[in-house]
Amino acid sequence: MNKRSVIVIVLVFILIFGVWLARRSTSSLPPSMPSSPVAVPEPSAPLPVIPLSPPPPPVVPKKIIKPTSIKKPSLPKPAAVPTPAPAAPLIPVPALQPRPTIPIPVAVPETLPQEWRGNNDTSIQHNGQIVVQTDEQWIHFWAEHHPDEAAPEVDFSRNMVVGVFLGERPADNFEVTITNIRTQGNALMVDYLQIDPPVGTYQVGKNSFPYDIKVIPRTPLHVKFNQMTQQDLRPTTPPARK
Repeated sequence: MNKRSVIVIVLVFILIFGVWLARRSTSSLPPSMPSSPVAVPEPSAPLPVIPLSPPPPPVVPKKIIKPTSIKKPSLPKPAAVPTPAPAAPLIPVPALQPRPTIPIPVAVPETLPQEWRGNNDTSIQHNGQIVVQTDEQWIHFWAEHHPDEAAPEVDFSRNMVVGVFLGERPADNFEVTITNIRTQGNALMVDYLQIDPPVGTYQVGKNSFPYDIKVIPRTPLHVKFNQMTQQDLRPTTPPARK
């Protein structure tokens, strides 16, 4: 059923209910009064249907927006690479003669002394000989010999150090020198000579402590010291032939 049919039914029901009320009211009047016929109204034309609620707004169909196609930027066409012209034939070039180089003089560092001699600048005051074969021994010895100085550089992989100390002497003109290093049997002989000042040149009251320290090639042989005299240094005269 649509809305209009419902409204018509409701109006007819209201009309019937009004007629029923009118008849009831006439039946309840006193009997002295004659009842007058009730005029039944003729059915009127159907009333216009009044909508109870405003009609819904018309549905507007949504427009479907189609995505526009994005045009890709067109890449520029690669330019035509010109073909290289044929290379000219190579002409052989004579090789340049190198210029003569002038040697640059190089400063050669001064070599460290391989021998230390003296008679009044050592702290060792006793007589004796030394053989030093390692860095540790060398540092320990030099700290006793010159406590205020660092030990000089010595390459103990190739060398070793020998030394002779004469101890205290009564004048500053006493000296000692290592004269020769030689091999004798299974030993390495270190010859040294004590040099005494001439008689009458002693300085009374001034002592000395002569020493001589020398770097020699390293050897596994046992080292021995041999004190020479002035006579040992004199050349021997060969015997005359008969």
